[in-house]
Amino acid sequence: MGRYYRVWSPSSGTFRKALLVALVMAVFMAPIPDCDEVFNYWEPLHYLIHGTGLQTWEYASQYALRSYAYLLAHAPPLALPLVLNATIGLGSLADGRHYPSAPVADSAWAPVWTRSLPGDANVKLLQFFALRLVLVILAIYVFSALYYVLAQRLRFSHIPIFVLVFMALAPGLFLAVPAFVPSSTAMVALTAAYAAFLDRREALAVALVGVAGLVAWPFAAWAGVPIALHMMFLGPSPLPIVRRVVKFVGFALLAGTVLIGLLLAIDSSFYGSPVLAPLNIVMYNVLATAASGGGSELYGTEPWHYYIRNGIVNFNLAFVLGLLGPFLTVLPGWLSHYNLVCGPSPAFRSRLAAYLWSIWAWLGLMLAQPHKEERFLYPIYPALCVSAAVTLACGASLLDSVLAKCSGDGDAGSSADDDDGKAAFVTRASLTSTLVWMILALFALLAVSRSVVMVVGYGAPLEVYTHLANTEFDPAFRAALPVNASVAVCVGKEWYRFPSHFFFPDARFALHFIDGGFGGLLPQAYAPLLGTLPSTTVPTWSI
Repeated sequence: MGRYYRVWSPSSGTFRKALLVALVMAVFMAPIPDCDEVFNYWEPLHYLIHGTGLQTWEYASQYALRSYAYLLAHAPPLALPLVLNATIGLGSLADGRHYPSAPVADSAWAPVWTRSLPGDANVKLLQFFALRLVLVILAIYVFSALYYVLAQRLRFSHIPIFVLVFMALAPGLFLAVPAFVPSSTAMVALTAAYAAFLDRREALAVALVGVAGLVAWPFAAWAGVPIALHMMFLGPSPLPIVRRVVKFVGFALLAGTVLIGLLLAIDSSFYGSPVLAPLNIVMYNVLATAASGGGSELYGTEPWHYYIRNGIVNFNLAFVLGLLGPFLTVLPGWLSHYNLVCGPSPAFRSRLAAYLWSIWAWLGLMLAQPHKEERFLYPIYPALCVSAAVTLACGASLLDSVLAKCSGDGDAGSSADDDDGKAAFVTRASLTSTLVWMILALFALLAVSRSVVMVVGYGAPLEVYTHLANTEFDPAFRAALPVNASVAVCVGKEWYRFPSHFFFPDARFALHFIDGGFGGLLPQAYAPLLGTLPSTTVPTWSI
């Protein structure tokens, strides 16, 4: 028999602290890679809270592709700077004057803490970063829940510490975690779902997949298919298949009914007619065609290898390792066969295999779509890190076994029973460990370099508009303006780099477009709320 020993793994607290150090920087430094995040999420949220903002056609009532319920779920973190301002004060951030707010300040439906806001640029700027910070902290908490399950069940392997390295340094997560987009929300919800699934909390797992697919992004439900198949057919269970199917369907119906009811109630009240936004976006992107005025192909197409190239850029070596991980699960006695663990049961290995195969389930769906975007892979980013860790650990153990057989030592674990065996064991362990840490070091070097390049090369918009908010639109400048003044901030062909009206002081400041050669539909200003819900009329689009 081989010798099994416990391998040191960082505690969940250490994992959280490490990710906090690595990812909190993303709150302030990670660029916004897609204007869709600004104009479809930050701007409508600004409109709901402050009464001004830009609207895209996707919020027009005849399309109703976007959910106001999703926006409202992100509103509470915006209270944090206001609470600080009201309790301890923000000192020089306030100039003591109150500027005209849009009618949202007095609307009956607006949250109490958003009424009569002080017109201070820095408070709104802090709201922007406060939401980003909350998104990062929530993601770290969810990742640590997944890590805890892995560390408990795989405590005889290096997998947990490899997961920490990949998650802390991956450029893909550096971008995805602070992003205010449905695919990022789906990533967090799906990770929480699989953490619950691995911990045998199936009802919670199904509910969280429902959150990913209904509240965040309807296509994300596909990444939860391995959970459904495992619960109903593939996983070891004493229950007959019929009872397993009934159990899963019951969980799904309960979660779906509650979530759909909430979405219908909120979105229908905002759009003025019965609306289920997740259904609309599926119908538009899947059932509609370009000839009928719909379909995702209208916004560009990419070849099948787009996601392969993108994955290598955002995860370098970890992406290749992550793609290989699911295929290890078909090997007899995977994990235990390579002397990695002695603790995980076949049931846990079966659940972990389902999680790893969600990578290829998602890739298969995304590769089949003509329209491809980087953020569409966000939902499987954490799974890629786990899969890469599994592949690296299995590969290291396999290499150790091969070296043991080549040197005539037989069982790699039993060779430490005599002096010669101990020397051979130490030599093999040293060689394997050196190779593994060289791989991790190369990954870290490439990953950090990529993150630095993204910040240096694409961080200018956040820097420029932050400077504009804090310096050009400082309290002295605003105090010199008439209370009812109107300040137009004009942009041309760089319109898509605008980070949102959260970088403007108050309702007197607004973004305006000048002709920059763009021939598409630019966002238009929302109609005033006037104490009611958002306008259900279609804006007049212009360029």
